[in-house]
Amino acid sequence: MRRRYKAPWLLVTIIACFMLAISLSACDSNAESPDPSVDTPPASNSEVDEPSGAGITAPEDSLFTAEQVEEAEIECVMIQQGLIGSYNICAVAMIGFAAGDLEDHLVEIVRDFPVVAAIPSDHWIETEGDEVYLVIPRDPNASVAVNEWVMSPTSSTGPYEGEVGDVLYRSDYGDPIIVRGNISEISPNIMISIVEDHGDSLNYIPFCNLLDGTLDIPAGSPSVLDYTVYPSFFVSPSDVPGDWTSFYGYKEDGGAVTCSLTIGADGYLAYMWGPSDGLYENFYEGSWTSSPRANEDGMPSEAVVFDLTLTEGTAEASDKLVGTFALAHFPEAPDYLYIEYIDGDPLVYTQKIDGVLEFGIAFG
Repeated sequence: MRRRYKAPWLLVTIIACFMLAISLSACDSNAESPDPSVDTPPASNSEVDEPSGAGITAPEDSLFTAEQVEEAEIECVMIQQGLIGSYNICAVAMIGFAAGDLEDHLVEIVRDFPVVAAIPSDHWIETEGDEVYLVIPRDPNASVAVNEWVMSPTSSTGPYEGEVGDVLYRSDYGDPIIVRGNISEISPNIMISIVEDHGDSLNYIPFCNLLDGTLDIPAGSPSVLDYTVYPSFFVSPSDVPGDWTSFYGYKEDGGAVTCSLTIGADGYLAYMWGPSDGLYENFYEGSWTSSPRANEDGMPSEAVVFDLTLTEGTAEASDKLVGTFALAHFPEAPDYLYIEYIDGDPLVYTQKIDGVLEFGIAFG
């Protein structure tokens, strides 16, 4: 089964290096307004300004407990209400891959996405593919349709070039839905069409782009709120002790440098850098400690402070380096360590621009 990873604080550079993939290019003009060829459902004539949670009561044969259903109904209405006044016409979450029965997958992931317990099976739409998406319209009176989407084999604009196929689902009640489809990461095959009671509308092709694994969001207004929960791959320095070397650093004047970190599991830290075609010239020693701001304002819980003092170096080297960083380490690439700059002093000037420095494990 395919898996997709995203660390919330990592910039695009991290995953681009890790995945070695190129982004699917989105065509904004197609994403922002409905395609006239789509079988778009008609708007409802009723007038309701606030979400009522219509259509989210689970049937008697629900897979979930009464408590789970009650929690799901409350969360669903809260999500809808949170969308009011925004430019997002719906909330969408990529909720994993279901290679087997969809109901088994939903039972497995209900802890991470409690709202799935309120969506009855007649609001599950399935076609070829195993990517599973949760869709919660902003307007409970919106008309919602799910259409097949056939990408053009000669597409130059990624998934946004193609044609609409059969209608898989239609509703005039703005019900939250669960959709399973997409043949692969580069071949989405579903389009969701939403027409609100007050006139806003959007055709949306859900897929996760190859550059960083996140949900692709159409530009402009109306748009889509990404409600996906992404796993974090930030680690404590104590989990990645040893010698690490980077060849991708640059000074403020543009000169390339090679730098190296020695990480001790006990909090010890050593850092050195020099010209990329020469020997290390600047040596620092110090420590790493957990940041007192970890978990605050969205900062990673594994955020750390590097406190380094120059022990030997050139005139251009700073006497002190004190900065906050987050370290990301992917199980599939154990020989690589990504250090994201948060604030304070960066290890190299490049981090103030790109944010991330890639290290490889140093041998010998």
